[in-house]
Amino acid sequence: MINEIVRGSTGVLANAYAAAKRRYGGRRLAYFVAALVMLSFGDTLLPLIGHGVHVAIEIVEWLLEHWLEAAFGLSPRQAEITVFWLGIVAIGYGSWRVARAAYLAALAWRRDLAVRWRANSAGRAYWPALARSALVFGALGSTLLMFT
Repeated sequence: MINEIVRGSTGVLANAYAAAKRRYGGRRLAYFVAALVMLSFGDTLLPLIGHGVHVAIEIVEWLLEHWLEAAFGLSPRQAEITVFWLGIVAIGYGSWRVARAAYLAALAWRRDLAVRWRANSAGRAYWPALARSALVFGALGSTLLMFT
């Protein structure tokens, strides 16, 4: 839909969108636009998204409870408790998967950073510059803290 809008218009925004799409690719640009929309309208979108997720979870729980009651002859209370513990297990497993993926991504980022660091000939000049900026900001922060 956006491509049709861009093709049909000749405005500055359309040209900027087309240039950004050529430079960054469609998916990355879509993520950027989504992040921009979330930052602009987050106060109204986040509660709406949260409510939608909550309703979806409640529907899945309700269906699972009724299926457990019908399939295994459980009482409503037993089905409720079973669904609760299944949810706890699912949350734990999902959290483990997300944490593991984040850890592996951090390791890959660290490896990539080390390779780029070694390839960079100016890498040796980084540490003195970092030490100078830390000294300046540290002295500035100490001075501001002392006189406020």
